[in-house]
Amino acid sequence: MAMTSSQFPKLTDEAVSVVVFSEFERARLYFPLLYDIQNSVSYHEKSATIGGLTEFQEYNGTGGINVLGGDQMTEQYSKEWLHKQYAKQVAISRDLIDDQRWMALSDIAAEVGAQAGVTMESHAVSLFNNMNSAGANEYKCDDGLSIANASHTSKSTGTTQSNLGTAALSATSLAASRLSMQGFKNYEDQILDSLPDTILVPLDLHDDGYELIKSAGKVDSAENNVNVHYGRYQMITWSRLTSTTAWFLIDSVRMKRALKFFIRIPLEVNFSSNNALSYVLSAYMRYSFGSRNWQWVYMNVPA
Repeated sequence: MAMTSSQFPKLTDEAVSVVVFSEFERARLYFPLLYDIQNSVSYHEKSATIGGLTEFQEYNGTGGINVLGGDQMTEQYSKEWLHKQYAKQVAISRDLIDDQRWMALSDIAAEVGAQAGVTMESHAVSLFNNMNSAGANEYKCDDGLSIANASHTSKSTGTTQSNLGTAALSATSLAASRLSMQGFKNYEDQILDSLPDTILVPLDLHDDGYELIKSAGKVDSAENNVNVHYGRYQMITWSRLTSTTAWFLIDSVRMKRALKFFIRIPLEVNFSSNNALSYVLSAYMRYSFGSRNWQWVYMNVPA
């Protein structure tokens, strides 16, 4: 029995949606490796950065009560995420439906799903591409400065810290950046004990980075010195990084605490009749992204 023209669009709606979501889910996305992805139920999300604590005091309660001096944890800065809407509509001519040209429809649906993933990936990587630039709210951390900046300041102590360098990727600069990160302090000037364990590089630096962290011996040395970077880091190579020379040293645990991707409305798909001459495939999603603070990363932008 032949399928009527009224039946086909109904089945097409479901079939097209399956293709869109399948292509979206199979997209090779890197941002989930870096961001903490959470669902949101509000029009925005907000966080506050609280000043750190000092060390514990000795306490001896034997024979009486010793009153300890209490630390005052004050709010340093706050960060707000405002969810934005993203959508795509594709007009599909009626003849594709009437003639049941499934391969063409499938290709269109697959492209919509792929571009949904590309859109999220592009937004996520834009934070890294603009990490040292004053710009949109997404590229600023809680203190209102660019995430990578030489003037991050504590409200409590006035101490200024930097997580921005200018060194090209090398064994020497990697060691120097690690030491800089391990010297990061909280807002009460207490050492954070950062543990940088990840290098993020563009395609152009992949080979150099791989050699640095995978060579058992010291790189570019005739001596049999031990390579202190060997086995110390994982490396992520992200093809969407726009700079060919900038690179990032990351504390992955602190990164997941700071780097947020809030999904307010996950990808939705609708296939409907536009008029007597065409149909429309529509897709919609709503989300926000950004970083709570800066202490998870050290960025180098070679001069």
